[in-house]
Amino acid sequence: MNAYIIPGMDRPPQEFKSPEEAIDYVCKLFAMSREQMLRRTRKREIIEARQTAMALVMLRFQEKTSHRILAEEFGYDRTTLINAVKTISDIYTTDKKYRQLTRHLFAGYEWPQYKRNI
Repeated sequence: MNAYIIPGMDRPPQEFKSPEEAIDYVCKLFAMSREQMLRRTRKREIIEARQTAMALVMLRFQEKTSHRILAEEFGYDRTTLINAVKTISDIYTTDKKYRQLTRHLFAGYEWPQYKRNI
């Protein structure tokens, strides 16, 4: 059995009908409450979960809803949402352990190409 597959967590992201469902799913995946994930903190594990949820919500619902409205689900603005997608895209392509944990979330989505200001 794969250590990164959690029983009952094999639901395809395309089945999420609302951003709230996607956020709740990511909370379960990272084993934290919604309040804990949305808390303003700089703890890496919380930031990573929040940014994963932001990236999933944006990739899944960007065609139906504006970036501003999607970002409001998290209490942030649209630029924070876009930064989360950039960050998670980088982590997903470089961190093998993270990719293994979240592969089923991002399967079938193409990462948007944003310019990185370095």
